Amino acid sequence: MADPNWFLSTASQSSAAIVGLVGGFIFTRLLGFMAERSSLESRVKEKRAEVERLERKKAEAIDEYEKFQAGLVLNYVHVLIRDADPVPALEEAMTTMQRVDWGSCSLAVLKPMYESLRSRILQAREFVASHVKLMPTEHVQFDQWISENRLDLANVDRAEAEYSFQ
Repeated sequence: MADPNWFLSTASQSSAAIVGLVGGFIFTRLLGFMAERSSLESRVKEKRAEVERLERKKAEAIDEYEKFQAGLVLNYVHVLIRDADPVPALEEAMTTMQRVDWGSCSLAVLKPMYESLRSRILQAREFVASHVKLMPTEHVQFDQWISENRLDLANVDRAEAEYSFQ
């Protein structure tokens, strides 16, 4: 009978070659998965950055909308508070002016805008009141009164001063 060592040697070499081939395929597949994972992680990072950008854009749009809504309300309220004496604070205006849709505005946005409007009206009233001695006895246009008396409107809302003049 022949020597069985050559058979065992060939079988072990063949097994090693098969294990090497299978190992190579598995390693190649593993590298592919790692590359795919890396690619997916970078896409996730990009998408998160895009979500953050869109969230900021959404917040800006909401802020713009709230300012627009507050502006609409103030355009309506402006006519009502212009003739009020005294000019009411926002809280008082909200309780007395029931027809106004105050709920459509964010109070955080509305309050500074309302206070600015109120301040402009009060400044205009004060400006006209402080120059009341210069008021003509006959009817005069506002521009004529300003130029004849050389009054400075730099710190006063012109439209409010003209309204208070009437």
